[in-house]
Formats: sequence, structure tokens, C-alpha cells
Amino acid sequence: MATSTRLMEELQTLRVTAGAGLGSVVRVADRAGRTSEFQLVGRPAPDDVRERVTLASPTGEALLGARPGDYVRITLPNGRQRRVRVTDVTSDGSNANA
Repeated sequence: MATSTRLMEELQTLRVTAGAGLGSVVRVADRAGRTSEFQLVGRPAPDDVRERVTLASPTGEALLGARPGDYVRITLPNGRQRRVRVTDVTSDGSNANA
């Protein structure tokens, strides 16, 4: 069992250092200082409490692989784009609707 635990710890470290991925919570800020937080999920859930975006969505695609300090362009629902800086990427312990 110790080997399994060690492997899980190594995978967790790899996921964080590799950038945002499935289940990651990504915090971003724009030039005006407005902040947003997104969780990257495999599919949407009807009972979402926080802002969740699928990996296949334009915002999800823009955030996939992002690391703190990266600048990305996200597409807003009205079609406009917003350039944001990634301020934090954390891993959420849930299955993120994989």
C-alpha cells in the first residue's frame, strides 16, 4: 500500500507542475484587478456551486496547461476576449466530473 500512496503523491506533484488540468482550480486576474476562479471539468454538472468550465470549452482550452504567471485569452459568453494573468493553479481533490 505504501507504494500506491507514493505513486499518488508523485502523480499529484506532476499534475501541479505540469500546469492546469482536469480538476484544477485556476484563479485569474485582468488588468483592472478583477479576479475569477474556474474549475476545469470533463463535463458540466447541474449542481455546480462555483464556476466550472469543461476542457472542451473555449475558456477550458485557454486555461489547460496554464501555470501561475502565464497570460491567456479567454472568450466571454458575448464573444469578446479578455486577456488575463493566471495567479494560482491548485488541484481539487474531487473527481471533477471526469
